[in-house]
Amino acid sequence: MRAYEKVVSDLQESQTELQEKILDLEKFEEVVVGRELKMIALEKEVENLKRELAKSYPSPNAWEKRV
Repeated sequence: MRAYEKVVSDLQESQTELQEKILDLEKFEEVVVGRELKMIALEKEVENLKRELAKSYPSPNAWEKRV
């Protein structure tokens, strides 16, 4: 019976370790996905700003003349 108890104990310990690792990976995923979503939003904002700038200064030389 002692061997069975040891196996059960080891399995419970392994399960606890795996649950901790899963939590760590889930936190990491949140950070990475959040960062990627922020990067996508910033890229869209840059594109919008470029469009606005192009409307204000339709030709490349217009920008140089105003600066």
